[in-house]
Amino acid sequence: MAADLGSEVLLLLRVAMTDNEPGERERAVLYRVAQRLQHDTSEEVDELVAAACSFGAEIGPIPTRLLLQSAGTVRGLALAHLVGEIAASDVDLAPRRARLMARVADILDINPDDLVMPTPQ
Repeated sequence: MAADLGSEVLLLLRVAMTDNEPGERERAVLYRVAQRLQHDTSEEVDELVAAACSFGAEIGPIPTRLLLQSAGTVRGLALAHLVGEIAASDVDLAPRRARLMARVADILDINPDDLVMPTPQ
């Protein structure tokens, strides 16, 4: 996966999980996701997670939403679908996938009906 797309997915997931400073559980999820996005070293994963956490905290939730929305609907849908796939396969996110995807749609200002995804089997 392209580095910028992976960073955007992490930032979107970070904002979707919490508007506040991510706690230990959210950081653990972000770390797992960063590893899954094929980042090779634990140092690189640590840097990506730290960047996603600090970026959202430094500029706040509304500017972060505007930044994510600025990529456009097509990019937003692609990001949302990636987050949905990740959520479906993650032990902590899968149980709250529907709520997470509703939040993703709100953050990206896209129609939630466009995010209908098959139920994992």
